[in-house]
Amino acid sequence: QMRFSQSKKAIIDIQWKHHQSSSQGSGVHRHKLWEERVLRTAEEWKEIPNIIRQAQQVILSRNHHGNQDEPQSTVASDVISVVLTGPMYPKQQTLTLVDLPGLVQMHNAMTESPTVSKEIVNLLEPYLENPHCLLVAVLPANVDYHNAHVLQLAAQHDPLADRTIPVWTKPDLIDKGAEQAMVDVLQNAKSFLNCRNVHMVKCRGQAALDEASTSLVNAVQQEENYFLRTAPWKALDPTLFGTNNLRKKLVQIQARLIAESLPQILADMHAQLNLARQQLAALGGKPLETAGERRQFYQSTCSRLLTQLKTSLSGKGGGVATGRGTSTDSDGAIGSFSSLAHNTNILNGSNVISAPPPPPPIVVTSRMDGGGSKLSSSTVATSTLAANRLHEACAKFTSQIRAGSLATIRTVVEGAQVLVTSARGTVRGEVVHLDEDEGYCCVDMYNSDRQPQAAAAMATSILFEFVGQPFDSETPAMDENDVWSDDNGNTVFIARAGGVYDALRKIPLDCVWTDPTTWLQAHMEQFRTDDLACFLNVESFAHIVGEFMHEDWKPACQALLQSMKMILAQALSQALEQASESPANLIGHASRPEASSLSTDAPPRYPGLRHLLQRHLRKVSDSLCQQAELQVESHLAMEAHPFTQDDALFVKMNRARYARLKRELEVGLLGELDSENISRASKVSSALNNVDTVQNVIDDVFMRQEKMTVQEHLAFEMEIVLESYGEIATRRVLDRTPMICWQAFRSFGNLLSSRLATVTDDDLTDAMVERPEFAQEYQRLNEKCEKLRESIQLLESM
Repeated sequence: QMRFSQSKKAIIDIQWKHHQSSSQGSGVHRHKLWEERVLRTAEEWKEIPNIIRQAQQVILSRNHHGNQDEPQSTVASDVISVVLTGPMYPKQQTLTLVDLPGLVQMHNAMTESPTVSKEIVNLLEPYLENPHCLLVAVLPANVDYHNAHVLQLAAQHDPLADRTIPVWTKPDLIDKGAEQAMVDVLQNAKSFLNCRNVHMVKCRGQAALDEASTSLVNAVQQEENYFLRTAPWKALDPTLFGTNNLRKKLVQIQARLIAESLPQILADMHAQLNLARQQLAALGGKPLETAGERRQFYQSTCSRLLTQLKTSLSGKGGGVATGRGTSTDSDGAIGSFSSLAHNTNILNGSNVISAPPPPPPIVVTSRMDGGGSKLSSSTVATSTLAANRLHEACAKFTSQIRAGSLATIRTVVEGAQVLVTSARGTVRGEVVHLDEDEGYCCVDMYNSDRQPQAAAAMATSILFEFVGQPFDSETPAMDENDVWSDDNGNTVFIARAGGVYDALRKIPLDCVWTDPTTWLQAHMEQFRTDDLACFLNVESFAHIVGEFMHEDWKPACQALLQSMKMILAQALSQALEQASESPANLIGHASRPEASSLSTDAPPRYPGLRHLLQRHLRKVSDSLCQQAELQVESHLAMEAHPFTQDDALFVKMNRARYARLKRELEVGLLGELDSENISRASKVSSALNNVDTVQNVIDDVFMRQEKMTVQEHLAFEMEIVLESYGEIATRRVLDRTPMICWQAFRSFGNLLSSRLATVTDDDLTDAMVERPEFAQEYQRLNEKCEKLRESIQLLESM
């Protein structure tokens, strides 16, 4: 580049482009290969050719892949920048010249790569494709231009030849008499080449260059004299000849290109400025150099972290924020911006004079098999807020506790062993089908082979419509104990061995009771003491409650605590990620914008700060979770010793004691379960009119009560006490553990805030160490933004 200046100076540098995405191409490594040379004196300027050759060797040696059996590559995309300034250059004719290698058809097998021709074309492509580049195709005048590959390449990318100018050299080597062909081309460029502009120059010969016997000034003057005095050129338009006229012509063409492309250039520059600002924002601000700056950044990060956490843990605040928006400040930068002056690239055989390249753009049913299993289906919604997820965990906990044995000790379920009350007595059996919506169940005989014949016959008449019906062609055979119903659901059947089936009666649920003697009686006998066996054993009661607590409550409480830990851990991780969304990768955020000369997979800027925050988050979390576990353990330990002052216990017990007796009397007075379908009030009224009937029913019911053993009475009484106490204790458990979890969530923010406040300036100094290349990247991007703003202001003022 040549431009006017009051002082004479030459600056030679390398613009690295080759392998720029690799680690070796980063700014940290490139400056070690070459240092900018600044030349001021006339003696130093004489060394410019030697320094350029040294720069070429540095580029080619870096481009060499180390295979000694292959010729070293002689083509590289890196650029040697030579900026010449001084008072000898015109003020309004600043040009940037990119001298590219000439096109070749053959290669030197000893010194050049076999693919050198293709490598050169690949090197030219970016310049040819750039709509802001002025293409100067340099051609020897003594060679037929019809075979010029460079003109073919230029025509492919500039078919209208708006930015292509062929320049012929070596006019003195044209054969005598052959000049007219060249004259025709110069005078009729549009017809011959479809070009607006053509030109011809005569440069110094190689001997003059080697001996340096002719200065540039004298060479230009000699060139001007040649065209003014030599036929046939002297008879043509003088503006077609000479270096000075070429410079003026290039400036004029560039001015036209600038005027035509100015709107697009401005749009490109605005896009580049926005991209640079995004890159700057991605860095997260200028380097933090003082304790105050580090403290301010730390407090800002903690404030965002606490806000995110409190929102997530409380569910208040309208949802979890996603962090700060992308800043458009331009207080820092990555990369560099080349001079705004419309560059030019010279195609020497393909040199190119280019305008500045713009930046790149930027119904579940229960089984009726007597197995006692209940099938259910549920879907747990996924939520972002920790509070919502804890609500879901508490709802699951509530379901588990309510399904526990102590809360459902007298609940009739499929597979349960029950007592069925009828007017003719009470029979034992097992529930094989249950329809809670219709309010009935079907009961099969239990251990029928062990019952006396009379008792078995009574049970059969109470529990079955009919028995022993053989399967026929209309009723497909079933496996033993399979249960099904007819098409209308009016009758329920059960298959038996031997190819027969029975029809089960639909028994109202208020005539069915759980049978405590099947399990409670044996349990109570294990804890029999030397006390009179006509009272409930308190130790046995406490032991049963303890078993229920250990088998049902404790696992559910532990599962809720574990869920709380997982939810809290996820909330902490999310809050830490969202607190670092600036969108810079400051303390370890997973994503970062593209288009930074920092590697996209570079480590976070302050990994130490992330570790510091994680350490404090973990300690507060561990402390609160440990406290919650101790509180739940303490609560369960207290529940292991049954106690309550709630009068509801005794009200419940008294109501339960007489409910069964009352129901037996009602059934006896109302008659058989399958009696005619008339109202209960009418049946009672009719029965009460017959005193003998009433007395017989009462005597029968009380006789059955008298026949019960002490152990059976105690088992029934124990079941009532367990159910009554279980209802009260279950309510306590349902609330206590969730309250402990919610209290941990509510106190987390304040405890964390207090702990984060203990971090010292020394801690922050150790945790917030800048990466070595950060300051350099920040400065480069900041300068880029500043130059872009200035350039945009300049162009918009034109």
